[in-house]
Amino acid sequence: MRPSSERTRQTYLHSQNLKTDSMPWVCTTDSKHVFTSPTKDYFCPSCPPYGGILMDMDSTPNATNNNDTIVKNAGLYIFLLDASGSMFSEEAFPGTPINRAQLVSGQVANALWSMSNLTNKSNAYVLILLFDHNIRPFINFLTVEQIFTKYPNIQDLQADLYSTMESLKGATDINLALESAYNYAQMFVNGSIDNIGKVEPMINWAINTKTGDDFEMPNIRCLIFTDGQHYTGKGGEIIKGNPFTNFHYKNKTCNILMGAFHGTSNDPGYTQLRHIIANCPIHDEKQFFHFSNPEHIMRMRSLFRMGSGPSGYCEKCLNGYIRENH
Repeated sequence: MRPSSERTRQTYLHSQNLKTDSMPWVCTTDSKHVFTSPTKDYFCPSCPPYGGILMDMDSTPNATNNNDTIVKNAGLYIFLLDASGSMFSEEAFPGTPINRAQLVSGQVANALWSMSNLTNKSNAYVLILLFDHNIRPFINFLTVEQIFTKYPNIQDLQADLYSTMESLKGATDINLALESAYNYAQMFVNGSIDNIGKVEPMINWAINTKTGDDFEMPNIRCLIFTDGQHYTGKGGEIIKGNPFTNFHYKNKTCNILMGAFHGTSNDPGYTQLRHIIANCPIHDEKQFFHFSNPEHIMRMRSLFRMGSGPSGYCEKCLNGYIRENH
């Protein structure tokens, strides 16, 4: 829980046997799990593996999980960013001076900064998970409002993101990344994240252009960006599937996963990722994006911006988004 005043904060710390000059870290899944310092990977050591993310108390949202608290018109934007070794060892595009991690960290920072025009910054949550063969949270269910408080400018945000990505550089466990994101997205809509509480996501209405059927989707997105195939060195190197096929909201399945691949279409990772991605509910085309040359940089920037709002799912959606915003 988050104290509403300094006096309440002192009382809370005392009840948890913590020093008042410390900055406690609270588990998003179970607010009774409180620590004076975070673990190395920022996951709660009292939860099952990768079951809860630690947040410093001064950054937790202003909500507690009780019957009186409902965050209405909420949105959640999840970015899964590949931080394996190849993201640093190769140029973003042939002849360019920056590596792929520099390019992606800049595009993500730009997308988050573009959310400054949101009306309800306090209801728009962001979760950024970095992955190699492990998972490392970068932004842990912060609202857009809190992100702007934490980072005074886009340069600081990009630098911190790149530096954190640089601390990984291992293999590539896409299965772990997808399962982690799916679990947190489901917990979010179920109201199971203690430091946020119950939510009522904003609902996006649209029509399938092929069938004419209308449908509704919660304002929740997950975008995975990678430059290679699933590889852990443990054997059986395949992506097991798309866990978001089981993502439910109000007893309806909503496949909110979008996939972005950086590299050639001949790379096994391209085929692996594209194979598990579902079709867009609007255009019935793969929610999959491919970047392979420098001319794609503006499309990449637009994709990350589209992925941080209720704007679409596939290439046709992206083309429409670009026409409307440029």
